[in-house]
Amino acid sequence: MTLKFNFEREGIFRQWFEGLRELLQPQFKSGLARPQSFKALVERYTVNDDLMYGFVNEIYERAVGQQLLRRNLGELIRSLPCWRLFLLSYVYAALRRVIKEQGFG
Repeated sequence: MTLKFNFEREGIFRQWFEGLRELLQPQFKSGLARPQSFKALVERYTVNDDLMYGFVNEIYERAVGQQLLRRNLGELIRSLPCWRLFLLSYVYAALRRVIKEQGFG
């Protein structure tokens, strides 16, 4: 059962990044500057509340069974330090899997 859960979770994780890569690569090729560091990526994408809400709500809804109210996003992130750590790890994974010019992995 654990192996099936981990396999499903990795599939979801890969789908997020593959879709994000497909979305962002044309923008980078047309002139949008790629963030060159983890810090630059955090600064660019964490200030986008719509992007943050969409990502957090998708996970929250799967875990809890209902949507996160938009107005509760900040409270959720502040009240659960593990969410901040998870979001930082997601941003780092995005840098490695989506933003880099070469490779996907």
